[in-house]
Amino acid sequence: MVVDKKHEFYKLWQDTEKQGWNKTFDIVKNYRCIPKYVNAYPILTRITRKEVREYITEFKNQENVKLPDTWNYVNGKPFDQACMEQPKQPTKEEILKKLEKGININDADSTTLSLINNLVDEGYNVSEFNNIYKLQKDAIPSYESIDKVWNGDKIIRFGVCGDNQLCSVFQQLTFLHKLYDIYQNEGITTVYNPGDISEGYKKTRAGHIYDLIPGCVGVDQQKDYIVKNFPKRKDITTEFITGNHDHWHIQNGGANIGKMIERERSDIKYLGLSNIQINITPNCIVELNHPEDGSAYALSYSSQKYADSLMGGNKPNILLQGHYHKAEYIFYRNIHIVQSATTCAQTNWMRAKKLAAHVGGWIIEVHVNDDGTVNRFKSEFIPLYYMKKNDY
Repeated sequence: MVVDKKHEFYKLWQDTEKQGWNKTFDIVKNYRCIPKYVNAYPILTRITRKEVREYITEFKNQENVKLPDTWNYVNGKPFDQACMEQPKQPTKEEILKKLEKGININDADSTTLSLINNLVDEGYNVSEFNNIYKLQKDAIPSYESIDKVWNGDKIIRFGVCGDNQLCSVFQQLTFLHKLYDIYQNEGITTVYNPGDISEGYKKTRAGHIYDLIPGCVGVDQQKDYIVKNFPKRKDITTEFITGNHDHWHIQNGGANIGKMIERERSDIKYLGLSNIQINITPNCIVELNHPEDGSAYALSYSSQKYADSLMGGNKPNILLQGHYHKAEYIFYRNIHIVQSATTCAQTNWMRAKKLAAHVGGWIIEVHVNDDGTVNRFKSEFIPLYYMKKNDY
């Protein structure tokens, strides 16, 4: 026999000692967050404040409300027993699989909604549109701007280090740590990283899985490795964007590894997907950019074409360019352009494509006027000449 909404609520009201409507609604709000009560009283997730008031007013005006006998049981079990039994909790993998197709908010119980919120907190890209929660696997560049507090310093120094490709068997972890030792000795407190902190995993690239450190294939495994092994030095903060290798995790399973790393390392700050502009003074913009295209025939071509594409008024003063694994400094269109190089040796895929890897990192020194306008720029490149095998 089907139990209508009013009779469902009457049983809940009866079991909670027929309180006034205000107090009853407080009970509803508290109980709907507890799975065992939701399992016993499904009405908890469907009743509104207005309905609580209307139904209780009606009940009090009636001497008797007839209930179907079947309402004394939930799933064939007495109420007391049903309330004591915990429902089976869906796993993270089950929720992710459902999110790929979409979960209707109105059909989701409190446990499912709680698990979805946990996934968002972990770094999964879950969007809501027309009351449907869905896992997003598109990595869309953010193109946002943030302000940093400028204390009036006329000389601003920072490190630049990108394309670390951690979890690749070709990574140069020893050099990466040596680079951060140099930063620490030089008094550097901020290191900008223009993307590809992880190697990622591209399922469509033949043999790519063999370029990964054993046991570091999935996003959780790579995140754990980076959290444990990425350099951590006193007073140094790494501020980074994610690049195309990092975005393979999004394409594979909707997971933003940038958010995941930041969540577990207070010294690593995630700034966005592919691009961010940072106002380090009121008149000096540092842009971190990680393009999506391939390498060009000339070292500076891609950086110059990107600079050419920028409209007046949107140009940065300093452009830190990742992705190409090249080291270069040029001054073009009044932009100081630095290609960040890499801390990963040439991979087999790069060698087959005749692509060189410039391994190293930078120290940048910027001199500014009283209003924060750049008037001098110095760049120092720290190279690595001899690669270390199996450096993990």
